[in-house]
Amino acid sequence: MQSEDSAPPEAIPEKPLRRRAASAEGVLQRQQQALAEALALAQSIDYQAQPAIPPELLPRGKAAKGRKPEWVRGRYRLTPAERRQLDELKVHARSLELKVRKNELLRAGLLLLGALNEIELKAVLLRIDGVTRVPASGSRKGRR
Repeated sequence: MQSEDSAPPEAIPEKPLRRRAASAEGVLQRQQQALAEALALAQSIDYQAQPAIPPELLPRGKAAKGRKPEWVRGRYRLTPAERRQLDELKVHARSLELKVRKNELLRAGLLLLGALNEIELKAVLLRIDGVTRVPASGSRKGRR
């Protein structure tokens, strides 16, 4: 209950909306300009052009006559998810009219890993289960 001495609450004066409307129009104009620039940039890109492929990844001509490369046999273990991914890559290669085997896909992966810089390589390797960080070579803790 209000006492008779207290005055009724004063009406809150309305703030001018023109300033907000003007700033909203400015924001809208800036966004439309940014979208127009992005659209112009996207339209200027030639999507039919092939991406640049590093020279070491380009197919080589016939090997020079001489000795064949010596193959080294090895074993490796894959998780079921990694095996499924290899199978999916084989199917995808088949859709590109290429016939590849698991061994060839792994060798292609090695070529790609070799083309990465240090930061990219570290980021990719840390996504693999079982890869851990090791102390810097200057640190002698834990070594005998």
